[in-house]
Amino acid sequence: MPVLVVYASKHGATRGIAERIAEKLTDEGHPARRASQRLVLRWP
Repeated sequence: MPVLVVYASKHGATRGIAERIAEKLTDEGHPARRASQRLVLRWP
């Protein structure tokens, strides 16, 4: 099942954490992507 890891970051540190979480999930067989909450909130 695909997973979306959503993050919010003022200085960028949380983005890196979200990237590592998405990578680990993908490595474990769960396709994952990360996205900024700003992009998610604009989703139609």
